[in-house]
Amino acid sequence: MQYENRLNQKQTQIQKLVLSQNMQRSLHVLRISNEELRNYVKEEALANPLMTVSYRQKSQGFDEPVRQEVYQDRGSQSLYEYLLEQINLTMRATPLRQKVLYLADNLDDNGYLQLDFAQLSQEDELAWLDALTLLQELDPPGIGARDLQECLLLQINRDEQAHFLAAEVLKADFAAFVQKDWTYLASQYACRVSDLEDLLAYVQTLTPAPGAAYKQEEIEYTYPDMIVKSEAGKLALQLTCYAQPEIILNERYLADLVGKDDQEVAAYLQTQKEKLQELAQAIAMRGQTLKRIGQEIISYQQDFFLKAEHPLKPWLLRDLAQKLQLHESTISRAVNGKYLQTDFGSFELRSFFTQATVYHNVNGQDVQVDKVKAEILRLIENEDKRKPLSDQKIVLALDAQGVKISRRTVAKYREAAGIAGSSKRKES
Repeated sequence: MQYENRLNQKQTQIQKLVLSQNMQRSLHVLRISNEELRNYVKEEALANPLMTVSYRQKSQGFDEPVRQEVYQDRGSQSLYEYLLEQINLTMRATPLRQKVLYLADNLDDNGYLQLDFAQLSQEDELAWLDALTLLQELDPPGIGARDLQECLLLQINRDEQAHFLAAEVLKADFAAFVQKDWTYLASQYACRVSDLEDLLAYVQTLTPAPGAAYKQEEIEYTYPDMIVKSEAGKLALQLTCYAQPEIILNERYLADLVGKDDQEVAAYLQTQKEKLQELAQAIAMRGQTLKRIGQEIISYQQDFFLKAEHPLKPWLLRDLAQKLQLHESTISRAVNGKYLQTDFGSFELRSFFTQATVYHNVNGQDVQVDKVKAEILRLIENEDKRKPLSDQKIVLALDAQGVKISRRTVAKYREAAGIAGSSKRKES
């Protein structure tokens, strides 16, 4: 019996934006909520003997931040509602956005696309592919996938700290990876078996069902990142200690060790000091970005804070991004999971972004959302109570007026107005 040992090497060229470690840390710190930030800072402090953390409130004239129920939170949203909100806030009313909405309306509870996409895209293939790409760029990562392989790859491509083999192996050799054929994969990618075991451990941290976490009914509570106060018709904003904890260098501990003539100790101390400074800088940048966004919110949405009815003006994330000269993805990271405390409750920053014109009539004219909601209520008020209108009949009635809207959206507006379904409205 002859034994033949073959070693295949595969060379590929990949063009990829490489972020510095400091930039990756800054983006991570900006993206996470203040609760996640507290846990992250705690872990860093445990690993760094030079670091202590303070959450003293430095503001003057502001109340201490209060942990309270938050309004307009994601806890009571369905997956479709969360996606719809993102689509309306990031995409202007175009035929392409209508395609994205159609795809979002055909996701299952786990976030997978339940359509024969190949058949759907037989006509206008490029437009449908663009729509799918836009859908798959929304949160949560992995949404809009057509199978498990694509779901995992979408998450890997969004993860700045993904395993170095993850994208290539799962794209080209998914079946071998699932079967744990480490011998073949180690030969194919010129890596060690331990690398593949680490890859498996990483993949197991990803979710096979990115949409499953939505439509949870529990109430969320949080500490706010910012507080706004109104005095004599003027608004003032202050970051809370939870949004920007103070990272302190333990000077005494450092002084005790610096005097020792030990190169290893000196190198260790220098490394830990640099890590501390990098974290402090990332937190400072986080605070600066949040405060800039907060100032724009209270300026643009001033009526929300000063008028009893708390009206909101139409505003897109991209509008704020252009105003602050920041990338839209930076704004998206910053407003998600961050809260602003007012005298009448706490609100997630993303809730201050609304789009007024999300529908078009047959003449191509914009139709205000409020007008669509009012027309739905009018139709219900004037219906035959013995044969109340179903949501689908309301869709058809609006369609006859030239307004295109999905049955699910009609149901959402009806439920938000506290109106029961047609079967429960029926009178004998």
